[in-house]
Amino acid sequence: MRKTRKRLITMLLVLAMILSLVKPLTVSAGDTLPYVDSSAKGENQPYSHGYRTEDLLNWTPESDLFSDLLRSR
Repeated sequence: MRKTRKRLITMLLVLAMILSLVKPLTVSAGDTLPYVDSSAKGENQPYSHGYRTEDLLNWTPESDLFSDLLRSR
């Protein structure tokens, strides 16, 4: 009885793993633009994060107000 139960559970888990590979993969992203309702941009909230490519190419420690905070120690 116990051996049969273990085999059944094992077979169900293997079947679940196989079925998870077969189904089409879908992605649900929560960062679609434009933001609406409670996700809308606030008055002082930045619209995009990070640096642009041209910002990185033209970056110098002298022109960046926060360059001392970006330095590793």
